[in-house]
Amino acid sequence: MAPESANAQDARLASSVEVMPKGHGLGNGAPAREETNVRVVARFRPPITEEEEKDQPAFAVHAGDNSNAIDLGVAENATVQSHDGKWSFDFDTAFSEEASQEVIYHRIGLPAVQDVLTGYNGTLLMYGQTGSGKTFSLFGRLTQSNLRGLAPRAAEDLVQQCLSSDSEESTIQCSFLEIYRERMRDLLHPSNHSLRIKEMPQRGLMVDGLVQDDISSSGDILKALDTGNAWRSVAATRQNQYSSRSHAIFTLYVSRRSLTDLRERTAKLSLVDLAGSE
Repeated sequence: MAPESANAQDARLASSVEVMPKGHGLGNGAPAREETNVRVVARFRPPITEEEEKDQPAFAVHAGDNSNAIDLGVAENATVQSHDGKWSFDFDTAFSEEASQEVIYHRIGLPAVQDVLTGYNGTLLMYGQTGSGKTFSLFGRLTQSNLRGLAPRAAEDLVQQCLSSDSEESTIQCSFLEIYRERMRDLLHPSNHSLRIKEMPQRGLMVDGLVQDDISSSGDILKALDTGNAWRSVAATRQNQYSSRSHAIFTLYVSRRSLTDLRERTAKLSLVDLAGSE
């Protein structure tokens, strides 16, 4: 991908857009915050078909005033412009085709994990059309460590940081919910048909009956993700032979209690893979 200028790069296809509300909602034991920080980022995926290889670049990614160059495929305070000049979009961050799964995690996933560890809820939301790379960005390929997505990397970091502490007792749980054609399904326990939405005075809206499984190792995480993704509803489309046709929400619940002052902090990280926007 040849640069157009010192701080612009061509990108072929708009891929997934992740919306990350940082500190969206408070977990128990967290001090009050005065504002909620929502970051919107865009990821461009490389061409994957011969037809796409022949396409001309449609957009240029320009780094903002606070960035002197696009490093590791990352442009901060970015402006994405179409080559015909008809469209222009501003993002907190834009990732070009060269950005690796690891780079993306450290830029948008790790800050959310750090918030959860201090008691703040967080959300990573994947949005985009079918075939744009949403599921790959969130889950990746579980059997290849360098290609793992945001969800397995975030879960593994939470396990390592929580369960290795000598000054705190920690528990981590996970759930995996699918919403397909206005019906909910527990992907970790597919025979569980008793799901319903309830509103609780202290907890707000919740899915009653959704099972939360305990996590004690990295292996538990990969097993849960593999099991849940195997049950997801998929179908062939013109853009993607194995397109996810449902919304999926993988949630990590973290509870930490200090052994000195017995103070407890709870928070959750919600990782959302939406169905194609079309």
